[in-house]
Amino acid sequence: MRTIIQIDNKETEIRLNFQHKQFNHNKKKMDKNTSAHPSLNGITECCLLKEDNSIVTVGNASCAINDCFCKETGRKIALTRAVSTLPKSERKKVWEAYLNRVL
Repeated sequence: MRTIIQIDNKETEIRLNFQHKQFNHNKKKMDKNTSAHPSLNGITECCLLKEDNSIVTVGNASCAINDCFCKETGRKIALTRAVSTLPKSERKKVWEAYLNRVL
């Protein structure tokens, strides 16, 4: 998803990038590379990136162990946190791009 927002008084195209990681705590042997906290079921990260892949802002959402991991819920929470530092007019543009994406 891409949209144009104002950053430092310049129109800049940004890209929304989401990463999801779901943890399986029922495995007898956890993967050595997985440093999951035992109370987490999953994590979603949202990055707003410029064209040169530099990070504008990041937001994260964590799913508790007793919750059902849902990518869509994680995206919405992570995106809310990522855009919280942007001006309202720019947040609106980002949300419009997200909500009008092609699934």
